[in-house]
Amino acid sequence: MEQQLALGLCLPTSKDLKSFIVGDNQAVLATVNAWAASVQMNYLFVHGAPAAGKSHLLQGACKKVTDGGGSALYLPLNGSGLHPEVLEDVEHLDALALDDIDAIAGDPEWEQGLFRLFNQFDSQQRRLLIAGRRPPAASAVQRADLRSRLCSGPSFTLRALDDDGLDRLLTEGASHRGFSLDSTARRYLLTRCRRDPGSLQRLLDAIDQASLAQGRWVTVPFLSQLLNAANS
Repeated sequence: MEQQLALGLCLPTSKDLKSFIVGDNQAVLATVNAWAASVQMNYLFVHGAPAAGKSHLLQGACKKVTDGGGSALYLPLNGSGLHPEVLEDVEHLDALALDDIDAIAGDPEWEQGLFRLFNQFDSQQRRLLIAGRRPPAASAVQRADLRSRLCSGPSFTLRALDDDGLDRLLTEGASHRGFSLDSTARRYLLTRCRRDPGSLQRLLDAIDQASLAQGRWVTVPFLSQLLNAANS
């Protein structure tokens, strides 16, 4: 299910903060929850490796805002066909989450638009949440004044999940999709597949689709066949 918003963009509703596997990121999750609840925090920056879970956090934060009656939009800046003008049409929102600022860093039009948006949100006490791969001070943003704005608030590193966290991600992710993975199947996947949260979530989607299409239980032989087919 998706909630239609302005500009033909959609706010994904499949991610929420309650389903985020926290691992060693308790402080990050608590701060994002505070941002979403508008607890004296208008701006926040989250950074971490690709597929570390940043998108999940941003989507979940927007969902919490809308569940509380506010207006919010999750906007991935790496979207195809996206132009800087999109930033002119989101100024009415209570909260905005911009994902993957690295995708527009160095583009003069995008940086100018983001700088103007940042100032407007700040003056009107609207909430802005931004995610990138690197800390604000190490960003590839070229405008010094925009870089200064990015460094003006709290910044948190999203840390990688350990083995227990990844095991929990597989367990809960499978359950959410309506199937189960026993401990042997989970160990099999974690020793043969990419171990970042984003890749594992996409893998769970593929397992779910394949098991439904073939009418099969999710067992190690089934997973082996699926992975071999994907790699062939």
